[in-house]
Amino acid sequence: RAVVTLPGNARLTDVDCAGTRCIAVGPDSAPASPDADPPRILTMTDGDWTESHPSLSGSDLTGLDLTQVGCGPDGSCEALGVGKTGTGDWAVGAISVAADGTTSAQTLPEPAGASGQVAVYSVACNNADDCVALARYGTDGFQDGSGTPYYLRRSGSAWTAHALPTPAGADAGSMTSSAVACNGDSVCYLVGYAQAHNAKEPVVLRFAGTTRTMFVPVFPDGAADVGKLGVVTCAHDGQCYASGQIGRAHV
Repeated sequence: RAVVTLPGNARLTDVDCAGTRCIAVGPDSAPASPDADPPRILTMTDGDWTESHPSLSGSDLTGLDLTQVGCGPDGSCEALGVGKTGTGDWAVGAISVAADGTTSAQTLPEPAGASGQVAVYSVACNNADDCVALARYGTDGFQDGSGTPYYLRRSGSAWTAHALPTPAGADAGSMTSSAVACNGDSVCYLVGYAQAHNAKEPVVLRFAGTTRTMFVPVFPDGAADVGKLGVVTCAHDGQCYASGQIGRAHV
């Protein structure tokens, strides 16, 4: 067991592993208040934890509070969080950690029409060039899942931002994302739900390369309101499973 001492208000919020290396991240400042300190990354190799503060060179961020991290089987990891630019605007930032430990930083885009604060709450990767992350923008601190959800997609070295699509028959703009996972090969899944006829309808987005497919799981009991999918995870054999309020789906 290793004990890591963090300063002041610092805390750890997420951890992921690739092979024999694990990376943990967490913000220095209070929620929704990124400071001007550099990002903090804790790396565990062979049982020993080391702390580092990667440079923000390459981004226009003055500080970055990392909150989420996702690693791929190739040993690369993407750490995401929220910071402020030199003009005082909120932005999602990313620290890419290569398999050899080298890092690079960039400011991530937002979807058209985004405004106010931003938050990122999940990221998963197949490798250094294939990741999906979930984020929100809004003005009220994102209490109780508020704000407008969107997703970020990394293909190659570039991230792009996308509004969530609306499933056929669902209320326009009602889709909400809950979690994302990748199978370590070439496929990622985003799960959530949409509002349809006064009921919550589970929704899955499947990403394979540049192809995005949306489908609604069919549950055997035929319930009218099957609720939302809130968790998705992938096993070592590449199979992925999602669970929700009243059932689970093999995706």
